[in-house]
Amino acid sequence: MSLNYSVDSMRDFDQKWDALPNDGKMYCVPTSFTNMMAFLSDRGHPTLWRKLPFGPGSGVKYSQQNLLYNIGIMANYMDTDPQDGTGNGGALDGLEDFVAGRYLGAWYSRACSNDDSIRIHNLENHFALKRIGAACFGRYERDNPNDSKSYDRMSGHCITITGLKVNGSNAKLYYHDPARGDENINAQSATQEHELALSNASIKVDGDWRYGIKMETGGNLRMIDSYFIMAPFFLTDYDDFNNVVSFSQEVNTNGVVTIETRKADMKSTIGTVKNMVTDAEGTVAYLTSKEKKGIWKMPLHSMKPELIVDDVQPDKLTIGEDGETVFFNSDTKIFSLSPDKKPELVTTLNEKPEALAYDLKRKQLVVAAPKAGLMYTVDKNKNVSKLDIPKESNDEVQIGFDYTGDKVYTFNRKAKTLLWTPIKKGIVASVSEQRFQNNHDIRNLRPLGKNKFVAVENNKLKFFDEKGDLISTAWDNRPVGNLSITPMQVNAIDSPTSKLKKWKN
Repeated sequence: MSLNYSVDSMRDFDQKWDALPNDGKMYCVPTSFTNMMAFLSDRGHPTLWRKLPFGPGSGVKYSQQNLLYNIGIMANYMDTDPQDGTGNGGALDGLEDFVAGRYLGAWYSRACSNDDSIRIHNLENHFALKRIGAACFGRYERDNPNDSKSYDRMSGHCITITGLKVNGSNAKLYYHDPARGDENINAQSATQEHELALSNASIKVDGDWRYGIKMETGGNLRMIDSYFIMAPFFLTDYDDFNNVVSFSQEVNTNGVVTIETRKADMKSTIGTVKNMVTDAEGTVAYLTSKEKKGIWKMPLHSMKPELIVDDVQPDKLTIGEDGETVFFNSDTKIFSLSPDKKPELVTTLNEKPEALAYDLKRKQLVVAAPKAGLMYTVDKNKNVSKLDIPKESNDEVQIGFDYTGDKVYTFNRKAKTLLWTPIKKGIVASVSEQRFQNNHDIRNLRPLGKNKFVAVENNKLKFFDEKGDLISTAWDNRPVGNLSITPMQVNAIDSPTSKLKKWKN
């Protein structure tokens, strides 16, 4: 894949101001995110930027006073410490709370921890879909003179991405750095774009391998070990004519919403679509066919499916946390298909599953057999836990997770109900509660953040609050297919980054 991505007019606010605590030296994360909020505010989302109610500079949108006000608000949301900086969990939780109710879109964080990895192609897939983001990198120093791969992470910093160019194995990142401006910390410096070459790399930290993106600085090792993505509302669908379609919201500077549509004819490639799921980052779809054996992988920026395995016939499938491992069932047998494309038997159940979902928070598979009144969790060590759940006779039962990953939902289209099953201590708890019911004939209900749901009714998009009441959005009644709908997930799950020091400056 080659990519030439750039963001026009991304803001480049300084983080260092004497009006901020500790002169803002540790405010790189809230400032990098404030850049993105201002960019989105200029493009049809005005509530993402706040003005002071009165006083000097309050009437000018990007005055120094309003800038400091917005950086301070973001820092409060993120629990930024003036001395210690911002943690990954605080950044993600703060972003979620800040944009809740103000932005119909999705945000995603991924961190390079000891059991996860990030690669240049992860950023490629996002930016090919016209998203914006911030990258946070760690500063690493050798901790063992006899091991050239062993490092300690000393500190970190956050920057706002303005471009990514990829040509074969050559990749270059363009960015705005909130810590690099004029020496005068009482004035906003001019916009300045920086660039660095990137390469995929692996190092050992505390004895464990970590896979991330190396920034070729020529000096001490710097690795991008986390990134945050802001995406417009985005969904994939397949219609009655067997086309896979993606829809992406575009908003111009006057706030006019347009919908970019991409379409791919599956009939000539895979036959009739049987299943379609997307990875957690909303960049890749996986499909199966009713007539042919195999699993196809389709990047959503190209809409071109590629056969990745041809000797399996999945009934249902879902995607693991790495975006590449596929879990599927064939009758009562559950398999995993790792990135090396070798199916491995995970377990055999007594009942045939009717739905699969992957729990990103706990890295476990959730399997539902509602007709038998059973639900299972399968952890990474293949340990199986079983729970009795209310029996569902409907063939159109769907399962998934709330935005935190702490509850499993079971949607029954026939009964028009949504049942929530809490997950406690890594397993499905024994109590279910009914939270949602309405009189609409809807399909494929999906949660969007804390209090929104999207669904299809009569081939039109509908949005609901947590009580099942209709809410109004710019996407109301958008024509879509009536077979499947997969909006990009809002991922509020904190990646395991306890061993990563905070991002400072």
